[in-house]
Amino acid sequence: MLELPKLRTALDQNDEPSLMAWGKFLAATSDEELETLAMQNPVLRQAKDALDRLSADDEARMRAEQREMAQISYELDMGVVWREGKAEGKAEGKAELVQRQLTLKFGELPQDIREQIAGATETELLRWSERLLTAASLNEVFAT
Repeated sequence: MLELPKLRTALDQNDEPSLMAWGKFLAATSDEELETLAMQNPVLRQAKDALDRLSADDEARMRAEQREMAQISYELDMGVVWREGKAEGKAEGKAELVQRQLTLKFGELPQDIREQIAGATETELLRWSERLLTAASLNEVFAT
């Protein structure tokens, strides 16, 4: 297994010529670099020729671009899902904390209060968590 981002530093520490040649080929950043490597190794020449043929094929290039765009879209979607999940988890954690603090201070909470807490915004939860410190009753915590 090769990790391309780590390849440049790993090549300096490796004495396997075939691995080094393929590593340099896969990590090449310019056509000139690929051409130089292809001139030094017949197997890499075949690989470069195949790469050139694929690059010249409009349909293959379009499929590769679509694949890359799909990958980027997927990664962006996953980032959004992760951020939303993280925010949702934080809100749930805050709701659980407020409910626990209220229960400790006022005893078992009525079902409607538990539902109100579960459906609350982060702003509401913050406001209630501050109020419960000095409130003498549930009504004082939830007063509008």
